[in-house]
Amino acid sequence: MNKLFIITILAYLILRLMSSCAANKLNERGQTTDAKSGTAKDTSVFNSPIKVSPFNLSILPPSSGVKFYRNGIIFLSSSKNEGKMLPDHISFGTLQAFYSLVEDSITGPSRVFSENNAFSYPCEALSFSHDFNTMYFTRISETDKHEKIFRAEFFSEGNGWLPDPEPLDFCTEGSSFSHPAVATDGSMMIFASDNPGSSGGMDLFITRNLNGKWSEPENLGDVINTKGNELFPFLDNDKNLFFSSDGLPGNGGYDIFISKFNGTGWDTALKLTSIINSKRDEIAFSLNNKDGQSAFFTSKQRSRNGEMQLYKISLKDRISSENLTAILYNMAISEIETIQIKIAERNLETEKLEADRIEAERIRNAKLKADSIEAARIKALRIEAEKNRIAKLKADSIAEVNKMEAARLEALNNENKEVIIYRVQFYSSPRSRGTSDILLNGKIYKSFEYFYLGEYRSTIGEFSTLTEAKELQDLCRKSGYSQAFVAAFKNGARSVDPSLFK
Repeated sequence: MNKLFIITILAYLILRLMSSCAANKLNERGQTTDAKSGTAKDTSVFNSPIKVSPFNLSILPPSSGVKFYRNGIIFLSSSKNEGKMLPDHISFGTLQAFYSLVEDSITGPSRVFSENNAFSYPCEALSFSHDFNTMYFTRISETDKHEKIFRAEFFSEGNGWLPDPEPLDFCTEGSSFSHPAVATDGSMMIFASDNPGSSGGMDLFITRNLNGKWSEPENLGDVINTKGNELFPFLDNDKNLFFSSDGLPGNGGYDIFISKFNGTGWDTALKLTSIINSKRDEIAFSLNNKDGQSAFFTSKQRSRNGEMQLYKISLKDRISSENLTAILYNMAISEIETIQIKIAERNLETEKLEADRIEAERIRNAKLKADSIEAARIKALRIEAEKNRIAKLKADSIAEVNKMEAARLEALNNENKEVIIYRVQFYSSPRSRGTSDILLNGKIYKSFEYFYLGEYRSTIGEFSTLTEAKELQDLCRKSGYSQAFVAAFKNGARSVDPSLFK
């Protein structure tokens, strides 16, 4: 066997053993270590559906985190750290991006992300098209020394990533534009900027893809932005927005927030669970959009050159069908409701104490005036009335909390409903033919085109039942479209689930 290959395997195994030992020394998020005994004290929420654990990977500036890419992650590292076969006497290395698969708490074997040139820009500030052939990234502009957003294309035949020489058109001089987050469908991009019109330092802006051109950026407004800084935006597959802010109420400096996309904009931002946010700065949240089951973020000491620790978020129940976005949003809502209940209980206790004080004062005055049966009767009546009032306050508070929970559960049930639509596909081509009118049996049908498995597919009709769709299929075949068949769409996406055709 090749001696060089054996050395490579041994080096990798030693690295994995060292990484596993180091990972075992790191406690899960929410644990502290006793300085005298060295034992871990778990202060996390035991019934939490998520697990937040340290990930054994150094975060090197200018990066503040990692980014999911294909089946793994991209991160900045020194070529000496990742190049296992460099001779021992070589002490230098080049800072550049590497790609690696993710194991439980460490990375697997790494390879250079960009073969044609050393990509050394912040990895958390990357965003890719759905096919991973287009990349948007942040780097310092040579003209004004501010951060700008650039575009790069991937060429598989030897060239690798080829960046555009100029930033995107909306990146004006004198302002910073960073951390692009492109929607999965490519329709929009959200980024951080101190462009004129910002509420404070850095705000989040949106630009939309109009026929291949990015529109003039618009500020997301005070639902998201504050007089502080909003940074590190991230969009999941449903365009729900994650970001870090030091202007919204939170646990520490920068906290991570989630804002649900409502179809036209974003709802009020909610702070993620305190299992994630702490008194440190929590930044650079990135979710695995491929399966929606894991995420990364960085926790940073609140100083200019503070230590950074990468954390991995995963589901405790690995077979859970619920995605991580829904779980994190529900946990944020639950924390708000818990706080509201505690406030209501505290107010109720205050009212009770005040009622007790008033009653005690009344008793004292009553005894001073007269120790009579009538006075005792009045006293008993007033005590009973106060007890009934407090009981009513408790009942009303509990009823209101139950009402809010029922409304929330109903809203969640409505969100989880599946919509099935049947269409009749009659044509497919590598090139788009757009929409057109199809005349069948004296009736005009408007075509609908979608892209699936490398080709553009044309369909007509829109039915909620398979029977209706098959009737149109038969009509198409009789009218010359012999290859026409029924295609099913679940929540707007093509589905080949056999149960939909029974």
